[in-house]
Amino acid sequence: RAGDTLHVVPENDPSLLQALATWYGDPAAVAALQDRELRLPSKSVLRELARLSGSEVLKNLLKVSQKRELEAYLHGLDVLDLLQDHATPDSVPLEKLCSLLSPRLPRAYSIASHPGDDQVSLCVREVRYTLRGRERFGTATGSLLHGGGHARVYCRSNPGFHLPDAADAPLLMVGTGTGIAPLMGLMQELQAGACTRDVHLVFGEKHREHDYLYREQLQAWQSGGLLAGLHTAFSRDGTEKLYVQHVLQQRANAVRDLLARGGHLYLCGNKRHLEGAVREAIDAIGGQGQWDALRNEGRTHCELY
Repeated sequence: RAGDTLHVVPENDPSLLQALATWYGDPAAVAALQDRELRLPSKSVLRELARLSGSEVLKNLLKVSQKRELEAYLHGLDVLDLLQDHATPDSVPLEKLCSLLSPRLPRAYSIASHPGDDQVSLCVREVRYTLRGRERFGTATGSLLHGGGHARVYCRSNPGFHLPDAADAPLLMVGTGTGIAPLMGLMQELQAGACTRDVHLVFGEKHREHDYLYREQLQAWQSGGLLAGLHTAFSRDGTEKLYVQHVLQQRANAVRDLLARGGHLYLCGNKRHLEGAVREAIDAIGGQGQWDALRNEGRTHCELY
C-alpha cells in the first residue's frame, strides 16, 4: 500500500563485470561475480583487501581518524577501482574476492503510487557519470533503466509512513527531490478514498523549470480541492536560496494551526540535512520541544535516505 517500500535486487552492470574479467585475465570472473555486491564494500571487505594486498594507503584510510577521508575516497568508486588502486590478481585471487563480497544488496525505493491494476510506480533519479575514463551507472537505477525490462523485487510494509487512523486528522507533507515519491502514493490513496482531510504539501528542489516533479498532477489536485495548499521551494531560482524549512516558517501561522488541530507531519528526502532543518523550523513555529512532542504522539512520519 502507499507508504510501503519496494526493494529492487539489481543486476550488475555487464561492462563492469567485463572490466573485472579483463583485470583478472579470466573470463570466468563475469559469472563468478555477477551475483556479488560490487558497489558498496563493507568495512570488513575493505579491511580484508588491505590485509591481502598489504596496501598501507588503504590501511591508513581505515583508521577511525580517517573516516571523512575514507568516505571521500570511496565516493563513486566500485570494487574494480579498489583492486586497481591497492591489489594485484595474485594478491587478491578471484576465488578469494568472491568469498569476501556479499550477495548483491537490494536497494529500497518508496512506492509512488496507490495499489491498482497490478502496477507499482517509483520515482528514481538516474545515477550516471564518468570517472577514471569509465562510464558508470547506479547499480539499481542502471539495472531498472537499462536492464532489459525486468527486475527482481519484493515489497515490505512500512506502517510508520501509512496514513493516520484518524480520518479527520489534517496532513502536512514535506518532500524534497525524489522524496516526493511516497507522498504521491499517499495522495493517490486519499484520492481513491474520496478524502475530506485538510492536506498541505511542500515540495523542494533546485529549479522550477527542470525539477518540478509531478507538477501537473499536484496542480490538478490543488485545483480539485484534494490539496488545500501546494507550496514550493526552488533553491536555485532566486538570488537567495529558498528551502522547504523557509516555506514552513513563512507559513508559520497556518502550520501552527494545522498541528494544533491534531495534524500529522510526513517528511521524506535526504537524511543529511532535511530532518534537522525541518525540526528546527517546527520548533521555531510551535515552540521549543514541539518536534519531540509530535514524535512522542506518533504524529511525525519520516522516510529519510
